[in-house]
Amino acid sequence: KYSIRGQSELSTGEVPRGESGLNKEYAFRYSNSLFEPLVLFIPNFYGGSSRQRLSTSSNLGDALRSQGVPPNQIAEQTKSVPTYWGDQPGSAPYYAGAITIFLFVLGLIIMDGRQKWWWLILVIFGIMLSWGKSFPEFNYFLFDNLPGYNKFRSVTFAIIIPIFCMIPLGFQALEKLLNEGLSKSNQKKLIIAVSLTGGFELISALFAGMGSYVGGIDFRLSSAGYPVWFIQAIRADRESLLRMDAFRSMTFILLTVGLIWLIIKKTLNEKLALAGIIVLVMLDMFLVGRRYLNGDNFQRSPERTFFTQTEADKLIKTDRDNHYRVLYLLDPFNDARTSYHHRSIGGYHGAKMRRYQDLIEHHLQDEIQEAITKLRNRDGNFNSLGVLNMLDARYFMAGSAKGEVVGNEAANGSAWFVQQVKKVSTPDEEIRDLGNANTKMVAIVNTRNFDVHDEEGYFTGGTIDLVQNNPNHLIYNINAAGNAFAVFSEIYYPIGWSATIDGEEAEIIQTNYILRGLEIPEGEHTVEFKYEPKSYTIGNMIMWISNIVLLLILLGAVLWEFKNLKTQTQQVS
Repeated sequence: KYSIRGQSELSTGEVPRGESGLNKEYAFRYSNSLFEPLVLFIPNFYGGSSRQRLSTSSNLGDALRSQGVPPNQIAEQTKSVPTYWGDQPGSAPYYAGAITIFLFVLGLIIMDGRQKWWWLILVIFGIMLSWGKSFPEFNYFLFDNLPGYNKFRSVTFAIIIPIFCMIPLGFQALEKLLNEGLSKSNQKKLIIAVSLTGGFELISALFAGMGSYVGGIDFRLSSAGYPVWFIQAIRADRESLLRMDAFRSMTFILLTVGLIWLIIKKTLNEKLALAGIIVLVMLDMFLVGRRYLNGDNFQRSPERTFFTQTEADKLIKTDRDNHYRVLYLLDPFNDARTSYHHRSIGGYHGAKMRRYQDLIEHHLQDEIQEAITKLRNRDGNFNSLGVLNMLDARYFMAGSAKGEVVGNEAANGSAWFVQQVKKVSTPDEEIRDLGNANTKMVAIVNTRNFDVHDEEGYFTGGTIDLVQNNPNHLIYNINAAGNAFAVFSEIYYPIGWSATIDGEEAEIIQTNYILRGLEIPEGEHTVEFKYEPKSYTIGNMIMWISNIVLLLILLGAVLWEFKNLKTQTQQVS
């Protein structure tokens, strides 16, 4: 409930205060267009994947060659081409298989009873769900009224429902046809199924030239400076991909029909022919699958390639402090590589904390742009970046070279004392006042939820040293010159975390909207934060008890068998 699926606390957010779930734009960002489910039948109907390998003899390869581009550069340029021209930000086809679709259509024609209509209804229902924002009247109604549906994202996944439903009906149809043989009625139905599916493939291939093949990515390519001939060549390749896949799918359908015909006519051994159909199904799926999962995707050691330390990583790691964070400036909230090597400000998670997402939308995005502007202007004064500083963003990284790393001396560190606690009474005030606060001197606390005692003000003199920094256990040595309020650059989470001062439990105060704060008495103290959720503790105890019981049962069973064996031996003797 504390994730972006939970209730919103802000009146200014995209989800109204008190309501839970995702906002519609985020939930339906990945939605099939009305004709996009046809990729179930023809995987390259919309160009295939967002990035797809093309042959060096493709239209793009020929266009590059005609421009005098060297062969090695052509091979590199055609390795990852934006062939997808649908409406989604990125995609790969959900392919059901040409044979599966053919058998499903045959099932709708040849099967009796109501069962086939239930399968068809589920197929249509799944396709309608996958349309998302392309069919807002239906999907927005479900989003607003179906319990739990507003927690899910990427509705294109609903296309798995049609895939699942097509398979059993299709193979029931095959079984029925093989058992009954080619009566006049069944022969007619088989011809209709072949005509509908194979005919659609043939029409798609013959009339492929009528498509526009203009995608949203084309405008981005044009804006990035790619010439018209380059984009036109990609569009020609999109047409070729559709045509080739249409002929390909039709071939698999005809081969399958041929094997079925040979079985029924008893020209070929039934088991051998059925094995042939199985091989065709597997080959169909395998050949499409290896377009997206091939040898390039399987490596023994990813650390040697994608996760290899760059010169920038090595430079940052020379800092031996046990607490600092790195901000990757290029795409901070869709990047995971930085988190592999460093404690990162960014990263991506589909169920991140709502309060952290609020912080991104209200402050971090603006401060990141401000940081980029400062770096471009060679301005190294980052004191104005109060939110990034309280997150201890000590390094800004803009690339992989040493020169693309900039240190931030204004970062607040792992923990610090503040002079003043500014009291607010709503989450809106918390997030608003945070943007105007000097986070080194002022802490924002919602006093409706947490008590603070600062009638005489807080002392800022003293030291805070982080001596142990484990994800679930942090220890600080603190020397406070007087009664103090310490802010810790760690995310506040209400479940499982506890704090102690010299072994005595202390209340963790949610500070600066997302961080932790503690009131510290004068003198030297040891502060510990521990993450010990009851769910884990109880679950672990149940697991151990269950293991012990299982071992005792096993031991008892072994002893019982020995006892029975001994008794039988004595009776025989």
